[in-house]
Formats: sequence, C-alpha cells, structure tokens
Amino acid sequence: MCEVRKPGGEQDRLLEALLVETVRSRQSDGQRTRLRELHILLDVAQPLALRLARRLEDEGTLVVNQDPLDALASTVTVRPPVANYLQRIASGKSARK
Repeated sequence: MCEVRKPGGEQDRLLEALLVETVRSRQSDGQRTRLRELHILLDVAQPLALRLARRLEDEGTLVVNQDPLDALASTVTVRPPVANYLQRIASGKSARK
C-alpha cells in the first residue's frame, strides 16, 4: 500500500523546522545557503524543499534573496528575530525576556 503525503502535514512541519535550523546554523557560521542546496541538506526531493522554503518565506520566517540570473542560486536566510530566538534556545538561554 502506498502512503499518501498531505502537504502541510506533520512531516512537512518537522521538515520546515529542520530547514529553518539548518539555515540558521549555517548562517551563524557565516555560510550561505542557496535554494539549490536545500534538498541536499534536508535529504528530500528538490520540489519538496522548494515548496517548504516558499511556505516559510510566505509565513515570514525565511527571506529568499533573489538572484536575477539564476533562481536556484538565490540565497536563503532566517529573519533576524527568528534567528535570534533560535540562537537563544540553542545556547541554552531562556527564550523569554
């Protein structure tokens, strides 16, 4: 029996969280993340990675800085308030102020 994936389901939300943390971690290390790398970093199909990135951009979590010559070369960053929040959590500090 073939399992049918529902877009936006629990698995997608987990992948979105992984995508955000991966980009944030690379960003804090001074590394760029391009759209064409997302599927490799997440070990998923490229259309899925791009769909997740689009959804996170629409939600205001990510920023996609468009490359005018090559759309897949566009860089992805985590918006500063989200990145700062996640950095506090990663460093073990309270997320509350």
